[in-house]
Amino acid sequence: MGLASTQVSMKMAVVITAIGLPTMYQAFVTTKNHVWGRPMNPFQMSKIKEARDFISSKQSGSPAGAKFAEGTALTAKIRVHETFKDGDSGEDAWGVTMQYGQIAGKVIHLKKMAFLLDKRLLASLLIHESVHAHQWDFREKPSENEAYQIQSDMLRSWGLTAGDIIQARDLFKEGSEDVNDGFLDDEMSTFVEYGVADPAWKR
Repeated sequence: MGLASTQVSMKMAVVITAIGLPTMYQAFVTTKNHVWGRPMNPFQMSKIKEARDFISSKQSGSPAGAKFAEGTALTAKIRVHETFKDGDSGEDAWGVTMQYGQIAGKVIHLKKMAFLLDKRLLASLLIHESVHAHQWDFREKPSENEAYQIQSDMLRSWGLTAGDIIQARDLFKEGSEDVNDGFLDDEMSTFVEYGVADPAWKR
């Protein structure tokens, strides 16, 4: 084989590698996104249906900027996990929806306890995680600011606003009281942490 042929072969190998490795990575993360965790059991499926029915009943008044998340919340595949750890704080998280691997269909990952929430709180969590399912660009990590802002805007459009934790608790009587309280406390804190404008819930 001559020098010219060798150089051409090397260039072709570089091109194939440059194309092949990203393709293989995308295939890996897409597969992981769809098989990581467990499928829902009948109880969890019924809770998701209740939350989605609530979202559907409120579609006419939802903010225009939240329509994309609303659609995904109604149709995305759901995978269930015992628990999650937030990558930054190490604390428990209600959901960890992957930034990548969404090309073969949107997938939302929720922890098992989330299915004990009031259906309207679960609906807001679906909206939040649905925002992340669309953040598949080359940011270092998904934007929590955007997800919390859209979640808050949807809660406000649903008329679920509260000036303090007592008012918020009075809004949500379904599901587990302890689980609802934990979720409300977490969301109120993060609304402040991420600078949500006109938050639906205030302390």
